[in-house]
Amino acid sequence: MGVGLVVLVVFCKLYLHEDVSKPEYLASAVIILGVVVMSLEYSDIPSGSDSVTWYWDAFGSVSGLIYFGVGWIGTGAACWWSVTHNYRYAGPIFGLGAGIVGGTSLLFQTPFSKGLSQLFLSSQDREDNYWVMEISCFLLFSLGGVGAIALENIGFLHAEAIVVAPIYSVSQMVVPIIGGIMVFSEWADVSTATVVVQSLGLAIIVGGVFTLSQANSSKHAEPDTHRDTDVEGQEMSDSMSGCPSGTEGERSPLRPDHKKSP
Repeated sequence: MGVGLVVLVVFCKLYLHEDVSKPEYLASAVIILGVVVMSLEYSDIPSGSDSVTWYWDAFGSVSGLIYFGVGWIGTGAACWWSVTHNYRYAGPIFGLGAGIVGGTSLLFQTPFSKGLSQLFLSSQDREDNYWVMEISCFLLFSLGGVGAIALENIGFLHAEAIVVAPIYSVSQMVVPIIGGIMVFSEWADVSTATVVVQSLGLAIIVGGVFTLSQANSSKHAEPDTHRDTDVEGQEMSDSMSGCPSGTEGERSPLRPDHKKSP
């Protein structure tokens, strides 16, 4: 993903001709650093069970309901606020929202893929409600992917790709990690060193995302001083010439002081 962010910055600068500032370059570098730090102590920890029912019990637990409830309701509320305020902060909000929706939906991919191993078993050997759980996992995973794409494209329409895409990529990576910790207890047997390094990497990535969004917001908050100077100069020129703006000193031929010659 770090290489992808570098390619994204180059693409936005050279192909889309977007103005990439130094803080945005710095924030992208910080995000890449966070990914590198996380890879130092990465361990692929298997989930606690191959049972599809076990995963659905985890989804319905208190921590699971909090995880999905906060993620989905928070995303919906933030996107609604942005839309009703003329897409204010559309880049960070829709980029993060797409990452949350896509990231949470990835949790349904694990039980779905593990449930495929029971597909060729007899109905007596399958788990109870097998088809209901498998179809539900597939639908939730698919709808989450479609929703993430839709939110990301809304962000592209109302903000710069240099902001939307990194936030989406990073949040889509971080959100499933948080879900694995909260819902599946994947870090229960992990060493302290791994937890510290992974947490440090996540903190660096979040800091880079925050810096990137702040740099973009500050850039768009700057007034168009050149345009204001041009308008003031035009108004001063018109006042000195005694002509109202836009008339260019023209006088109408129908005015009383313009009489026809005999």
